[in-house]
Amino acid sequence: RRIRIYASTNLGLIAQARGDYAAARQYLEQALELSRQLGDRLSRAELQRDLSRLVLQLGQLDEVVVKLEETRTIYQDIGRGDTGAVLWILAAARRRQGDLDTAYGLLLDGFSASKAMDHQPDLAACLTEMGRLVREQGRLPLSRQVLNEALTIWQGIGNEPEMAGVWLELGHTAAAGDQAQTAVALEAYDQALHL
Repeated sequence: RRIRIYASTNLGLIAQARGDYAAARQYLEQALELSRQLGDRLSRAELQRDLSRLVLQLGQLDEVVVKLEETRTIYQDIGRGDTGAVLWILAAARRRQGDLDTAYGLLLDGFSASKAMDHQPDLAACLTEMGRLVREQGRLPLSRQVLNEALTIWQGIGNEPEMAGVWLELGHTAAAGDQAQTAVALEAYDQALHL
């Protein structure tokens, strides 16, 4: 049965990458149900995290929060410290719900957890989400700073899709500034297109 969990998970992640969200959800939920049947709490927590990332893309924020709060509980119960991904996804949902203070606290915790585990992708994801949040607060210089830190990490990893996403966020931050920032925004958008 475990091989079916891994196969369904991988098929779900592939479907998600291809933009077939209905199939992705079906595969991930199938894998989640198998993990429940086996009593595999770690697989269940990781699948809920993956499913939450998909559901976040679909804008179903309340479902994201419920799944990730359960995931956090499982991680705490089994002594897992690598909660960075859970926390930045939960923070993204809270930000989109308008709860910026809670999102900020979650991101600080996610940043600390990712740094403690030296997990560079989660660290960069936390910084990217922090850049979005502080931009919404009107703190544009801080947004640029943390987004540039995220970009540096993604460049070190060599993850071009994430680099393009951060360039896009830098463009949004520049566009949120005054007219003098228009050229900076256009350059950032151009960088995203050329990756």
